[in-house]
Amino acid sequence: MNQRDARALSDKAALEAQMSDMTLAMAHMPSLGAPSSSHSAVLPLRVFLHNVQKYVMVPMVEHAVVVTVLHQALALNGLAPRTNPFEGWALFDVIPECGLERPLREYERIDDIVHARGRSSGYFLLKLYDRPDLLRADSIPPFSGVLGGSILLRLDSGKWCKKWLELREHSLFIAKDEKSKPESRICTMMEWDLYLVDAQKVSQPKAFGFALRHQSSQVPTIYICQSDPAAHSDWVSAILRARSYVLKQERPELFMVARNIERAEHHAAHVRRAQSVRRNAELQRSKMAKAARGAMPSSQATTLIPSASLEAPFEKGSLLYSIGRPKS
Repeated sequence: MNQRDARALSDKAALEAQMSDMTLAMAHMPSLGAPSSSHSAVLPLRVFLHNVQKYVMVPMVEHAVVVTVLHQALALNGLAPRTNPFEGWALFDVIPECGLERPLREYERIDDIVHARGRSSGYFLLKLYDRPDLLRADSIPPFSGVLGGSILLRLDSGKWCKKWLELREHSLFIAKDEKSKPESRICTMMEWDLYLVDAQKVSQPKAFGFALRHQSSQVPTIYICQSDPAAHSDWVSAILRARSYVLKQERPELFMVARNIERAEHHAAHVRRAQSVRRNAELQRSKMAKAARGAMPSSQATTLIPSASLEAPFEKGSLLYSIGRPKS
């Protein structure tokens, strides 16, 4: 086995150990606001990779959160977490019938997500996302954001119309234009969340769109689109952050779970760093020993100074001549 294979096996073992630590932490956490059901079976979760052609079954624990499922799915697929801040693995909640998918925050509960969309209405998908920072517990802003801009909107009437959209006070308001008074509040971040739109399944007049969907009742989905990709990115970021801020205020127990998982991850990372240091030290010693053996091809090379060169022609009868000479 070469060094690359050994390192890959070691990294995989470390990742599996990390997942085991997090699962153990989840299993030993107290039930938060729910009756204990430690004896009830929790069915494994099917998670697809990139598309619906490949999937894994992720073992589940009661009140599992997204980050646990995400990391276990990565381990089962032999994938390593990304270190690039502009691209990372994310778990998506996909509703194919509506052409919608939502990047899931790492601290959300799986059972809450399934309850919001219906157990048979969608599936979970693992894929890369260009804004993983929006999904982390440590990236929630200290206040809800404010944003305004011109968009195209489709409500339950089914017709697209040009409106001015404003995000403020944890809600979205629409007006005829920037200078007009708001016509109505179309949704609040306390009950609605943002979904990305599959342009192949949802017909929209502009290229970049997103949707807003109620999380507890079957009310019509709101569709919004625009032609500017930068404006689209700003709206997605602002609305996701606003919803995250509300979740932190309304559901503090979710972040208790996140802190427990974070401690488990830190412990696993410390163990991996220690193993890496030992592995690198052993590799360095092995390289030095090999280099030393290569520099001395024979036993003759171990003699650095020939013994004959130490014999100096001292004058007979002198003190130096007599030292070390056998007496006759």
